[in-house]
Parts: sequence; C-alpha cells; structure tokens
Amino acid sequence: MPTRTCHGRGRIVNCLALFMMLQSAVNASSAGASESPLGFTEMPEAKNGEWILKSPYGSGNAWGRPEMIRYLQLVCAEWRRRYPNAPIIRIGDISKADGAPFPPHRTHTTGLEVDIKTQPENIADVNYPDQQATLDLAELFYTFGAFNILYGRAHNLDGLPIVKVFEGHDTHFHVDVNPANVPGAGDWVFFPRAAIGDEAPSSDRNDSRSITLVCDLLGVAAGPAGEWQVLPPSSLQRITFQLQDMRNPAARAYTSPPLKPNGTAVSTQVRLAKGRAYRWRLQIVTPNGRRQESCWFVLGSSQTNESKPTLTVDQRQPVEIPLHFTVLTRNPYAVRRTTPQFLRTEVELLNKAYAEAHPQDALSFTFKSVCSAGEVERAKSAFALQIDAQEEYDGESWRSLFNACSNPRIVDPHAINVFIRDEYSKEHGFRSRSCWVKRNSNKPYVLLDWERTLDAGLLSAVLEYPESVTQNLSQNPRLLRKSGE
Repeated sequence: MPTRTCHGRGRIVNCLALFMMLQSAVNASSAGASESPLGFTEMPEAKNGEWILKSPYGSGNAWGRPEMIRYLQLVCAEWRRRYPNAPIIRIGDISKADGAPFPPHRTHTTGLEVDIKTQPENIADVNYPDQQATLDLAELFYTFGAFNILYGRAHNLDGLPIVKVFEGHDTHFHVDVNPANVPGAGDWVFFPRAAIGDEAPSSDRNDSRSITLVCDLLGVAAGPAGEWQVLPPSSLQRITFQLQDMRNPAARAYTSPPLKPNGTAVSTQVRLAKGRAYRWRLQIVTPNGRRQESCWFVLGSSQTNESKPTLTVDQRQPVEIPLHFTVLTRNPYAVRRTTPQFLRTEVELLNKAYAEAHPQDALSFTFKSVCSAGEVERAKSAFALQIDAQEEYDGESWRSLFNACSNPRIVDPHAINVFIRDEYSKEHGFRSRSCWVKRNSNKPYVLLDWERTLDAGLLSAVLEYPESVTQNLSQNPRLLRKSGE
C-alpha cells in the first residue's frame, strides 16, 4: 500500500505538472487573443451611451493605437454633451489587433483609421437633409486631431479641405488621425468663431465695425475608471485674447483683460477697421501655472457691417516637418554619408531648394534622428531583411512592412521617414539609383538610394509630393501649445 501510494503520488504530481503546463498554454493563448503585438487597444463599450460599436466588443474589428482610442472617446463625449438629442456616433472598423490586412478595406492596418456613421439617423450620409450637421460632426473630428476625412461630399472648414470626396464613402466618414495632434491629459482645445458685435450702430463709426470673438474651450482629463473626459474652462487661472493688425505684424498685439468663461464659452468684443484683416489667438494659464496659446487665426473684416466676418487659419505661420532617417545598408561609403552631421547638412540643402520652389509656403524641414543598420538588426525587426536585399522594390510589400512596424526608432510616427538603402534592380544590380515616394494614406515615406544623398535625390523625392509630406504632420491649430513667451 505505501508503494502504491508513492507511485500514485508520483503519477498525481506528474499529471498536476502536465495540467499546469496545459493551463499555462491556454492562458497564454487567451492573452494573445486579447492583446496586441503592436500595442493596440480595443475600443471598449460605452458606459454612458456616448457611442455605439458596429461590431461587438471582442469581435477583433476595433483595435487602435492608444491615441486613437482616446481620440474617439473625446469626440463622442463632446458630441453627446453638445447635442444630447442628436444621433449617436457609431464607431466602425478600425484595425485588427496585429495590424493584419482587413478586407474589404485597402487600409485600416495602422490603428489610426476609423469608419464613422451615426444612428438611428445617419448624419454622415450625402442624402441627409441637414448637411450643416454633417459639417459640425466633421469639425469635431478635425478639432480633436483628424487630418483627413473621406466622404461623398466635400466641405471646407476654416479654409482647410479636411473633408475630401472619395468614391464609396457616400454613407460614412473615413477618418485618418494624427496621433501627435490628439490632446492628452492636461491639454486644451478650442473651437473659435466670430460674429457681428451687438453694439448699436453709430454714425461717427462708419469706418469700423464691432466684432465679437467667441470660442468654446475644453480641457482633457483621465477619469477614475481610465475613461477620457472633456472639462469646462472654469479651472483655468487666466484666459485672454490677443488681436493684431496684419498690416504691421511686428507691432505689439492688443491683449484683452482677463475673461471669465460662461460654461465652455469665452467671448470678447473688439472694433475693427473695415476692409482690413486682423489675426487673433487665445492664451491661457492652466491650473498648474503652465502658459499655453493657440496658433493665429486670420479675422477678415468686410466693407459692410451686415456681413459675417471670415475666420481662417493664418497660413503664414511657420510649419516645421521633422525627418527621421533609417539606414538599410552596410555599404561603408553609405555609412560615412549617414552621420547626423552629414544629414543635417542635407536637410539644410533641402530647405533652400524647397524655399526656392515654394516661396509662398512658410515650411521648413528639420533633422530629427537617424537609426543605423546595426540598430535595425539588434531590434530584430522585419526591416533587417531589407538591409542590402537583392530584390527589386515592391510598393505593396513595403507599405505593409512600414505600416506594421511599431518600433519608433525604425518608423517614427511623428516624422517623415526616409529610408537610406542600396537600391537594387535586376537590370542594374546595386548600381541602380532609383528613389521612391509613397503617399500611404497621407503617412508618407521616402526610399532613397545612398548614392543620391549628395545630389538632388532627397530634394526631388520629397518635393515631388509636398502635400503628402506636410499634411498629417502639420500642427493642429485647435490644440493649444506651450507658450514660447
């Protein structure tokens, strides 16, 4: 009996160990089903009905980068706050957890793209009778960080073509989000507008008119359960408007007295000379004493007191576009030409060429960083297979590789990525010097042969599609930034 017990105990221990191993494997499998190798998060169900999911939670169709999930929660919460009786935003497909192809979509692999409708009535429909409501919805998506909205009808918002006509999108928005422009905890966004002032007409003021500057101001905070919330501006230490005559932008701007918000709105009244253009911006001091300000907005004052003033983003504001370089060749001559000092010189040449070709644009490029071929190999990235690869360029394969990479040292999501490599073709071998530019749903990248680094390769590759280079990296004018003063 003791022997049987001993042997039986051994079998029990072995079975228990096997069971624990199997249970561990099951748990690992379950974890893999609920986690993303790219760091994506699944869009949760709404606790208070602010949004509706097209596919139920756990379906695997609504995984996005953390910035995207925060973005959607903020937009939906603000839409519900503004229009409590309006149709509710329905969140459609975003991405798969692993960024895999997502038929029938040609995109939806980056965790930064989403399809949007509303229900029970669909405002994002070209046949919806009130297209102003459609524009209001598009404006909200733009304000919180969208840089591109595809729809069956075009709208211009503040002079920016945020909504673009695209076939197959008559009944929904396709929204592309710039993660750098999504407000986070402690950030503030504002919705500017201008109206004719309520001051009584005066015969001795025929050369000027009264204008009321108004904006809604919203803060962003994380809730106790991890949800994202919008806050009114009552907690701010100080709120002021700045106004400047654009005939003399070097002159000191007029600063309003401190203003008190009325709910989410802040307003002040100013007088403008008719026929002139002014620009204005908002400045705040946050509860922790941090100064923030918006970009400048141009305020056009027409010749008559009856017409509504125009309000557009001041396009003369300088825009800096960072460039990140990744080296995909071990060629010793290429290595010498991809040092930070050398690349900074190349960027300076790029800026001179761009200024000559586009004198009307206040745009410049900056060197941000460089990732060596050795670093790519140590990261065990799929890009390591591209180092001195003897294969011709395949646009679709490169797009999939680029969009699937989550390592910011190899693919920087907040910069234009320039891959320096030794270009190969069957006809010319490694003597090929071709360069490629991929727009990639406004998340562009450049493939540059190292032998063209010293000539016009970098310049022509980037300048060929200037819109694709700048669009999704431009600063969100509705997001207040740290003051430089």
